[in-house]
Amino acid sequence: MPATRLVLAAAAALVLARPNWTEPAPPIKIVGNTYDIGSTGLSFFLIKTSAGLIVIDAGMPGYGAEVVKSIRALGLDHAGAIAELKRLTGARVAAMREDVPWLNSGTYPGDEQLVEARFPPVKVDRVLNDGDTVRLGATVLTAHRTAGHSPGCTSWTWDEMEGGRKLKVLESCSTAVGLNRLVGRPSYPGIVADYRKTFSWFHHARADVFLAPHAEHFDLYKKRERLATGGANPFIDPNELGQETARSEAEFERLLAKQRAALEK
Repeated sequence: MPATRLVLAAAAALVLARPNWTEPAPPIKIVGNTYDIGSTGLSFFLIKTSAGLIVIDAGMPGYGAEVVKSIRALGLDHAGAIAELKRLTGARVAAMREDVPWLNSGTYPGDEQLVEARFPPVKVDRVLNDGDTVRLGATVLTAHRTAGHSPGCTSWTWDEMEGGRKLKVLESCSTAVGLNRLVGRPSYPGIVADYRKTFSWFHHARADVFLAPHAEHFDLYKKRERLATGGANPFIDPNELGQETARSEAEFERLLAKQRAALEK
């Protein structure tokens, strides 16, 4: 049974947790050796390699034990649970350079004094830069800094095989605004420019399989239902990345205008 070797982490933006973010959900196979092992409302992903397991994010504080249960349920061995998962499995943690200070300290930039912005700190073992690769066995993931949701928000791309076909998988770091402040006293300097640069990157990216940390951003609930009925794999959809990018960018611009209007009152 392969050990959990690596957790790929990103600091989460300040958000109000929803009840279903800590409600366990059964793990599911997405494509190839990639699985969703998240809760009902938050997705985080496991990749089985020839040399161990890679986990991307880990959910809310206290959810680490559920992550381990999901891994075991598969017959294998959100920032808050990363420290717990590391303690439970001995996995190494890798994260984008811009998020390392917040992961190490357990606070989100600009809101260190707020209880809602705190999570168990975790020591980052490997510091990543945009374009770095992570290799475990024969599996290679590429890290892309897609900042906005957090300064070092990281999206990942890798290849999977399904039915003899090579597929490009893209796991998006969230592009949601959450409770981020975009104007006035922004959550961190340059946040608006970061969001727009990230949207531009997504518009030019390609993915056969699009994954996201929030279930509603890649229609996970309906896909679970479709998986149960058999037929074509609902996760394979080359158009989904573009559609979700357009929706998310429009929502960002709407919230930016709303925050600017509120500031001018």
